[in-house]
Amino acid sequence: MKNGQFELPAAYSLPVLEEVCGNCRMSEDFELLADAAGKIAADPELAAYACSLYKEFTAKDNWASFADHYRPVDKLGDAADAIFLLTVLSGMPTALKRYRDRGIPEEVIADTLDFMQREKNGKTKKKFPGLHPLRLSFCRHYYLAEIYRLGRFLFKPHDKGRDLPAVLINKRDPAKKILLASDQTFYDDRGFMTHKNATWIARISITEKGIRGHLILADGTASRTQESFLFDEWTMQYGAREVLDMHIPAGGGMTPELSRTSLKMAFEFFAGKNAVVHCNSWVFNPDLQNLPGTKNITALMKMGHLFPVKSTGKDGMFFLFGRETDELSELPRETTLQRSLIDYMRQGGKLRSGGIFFFPDEL
Repeated sequence: MKNGQFELPAAYSLPVLEEVCGNCRMSEDFELLADAAGKIAADPELAAYACSLYKEFTAKDNWASFADHYRPVDKLGDAADAIFLLTVLSGMPTALKRYRDRGIPEEVIADTLDFMQREKNGKTKKKFPGLHPLRLSFCRHYYLAEIYRLGRFLFKPHDKGRDLPAVLINKRDPAKKILLASDQTFYDDRGFMTHKNATWIARISITEKGIRGHLILADGTASRTQESFLFDEWTMQYGAREVLDMHIPAGGGMTPELSRTSLKMAFEFFAGKNAVVHCNSWVFNPDLQNLPGTKNITALMKMGHLFPVKSTGKDGMFFLFGRETDELSELPRETTLQRSLIDYMRQGGKLRSGGIFFFPDEL
């Protein structure tokens, strides 16, 4: 759509917007978004900003955060975040073509492009459809057609830039698996990965006969004591090799049954190309097990193998409460989980991320 000197992104054309709203199961939001698109197109500064956002969003290999980007509340009021949602929707025609060119089943495409499920879910529904700029970077996965919704969870090929533990599988009994902490990683006294106040460094040494390293314990922490394992008895897999990444979209209903079904769907969908599913999330903080409101989270942890990952101490706070703050009294206490985690933090607990591996033979 043209507006004077600007070639606005695709979703600013009402026929395109109506079509992509249908593809993304957002038809009920079309009129509100069309109104916001009209206001943005009529304002030269907002139109220029919309073009700039889309250029950033679609730039090759741009994974920089959009979290601090200007939110035009002064001009759009409650509709301010619509400009970010329209940015993502403008990329949906390209995304849809990419998914179809890869032969992805239409039902998987439809479920995947329904990326606004949280905003349509009960109490969290926004008065005006919009997307927080913090989410734009993640939404690039949809634009690139490299992420797939299979049941409750989202899955994508692994980002090879991440450090993952080595996995040892017993040759006689493949059900026995051991995780070893990544080489040159820093830990605190409890065995959590840290950048501050580290008390020890994990080391891995590999010879022709075997591997020596720090065992990841069942509680998701790393042992300071080193142990040795012989390749006559164990085979080493994964580590930096490709695995399948899992992402947990917002919303309820993460029952053990739905979680297990989603994982099985992923292993089937990728047809054995990825023999392990990996996830980093605040959900897998081992300290959250058995707290009020974490029944489903605890059950999901018990399906896999936990391990420590880098953390800020506030991981998941924005996701859980809509903001990050040290003033716990300012956080909402609307759900059992929110109340439970506020009480946990008041007792000195930290919202740390944890990692987990899921194996097909253990589901």
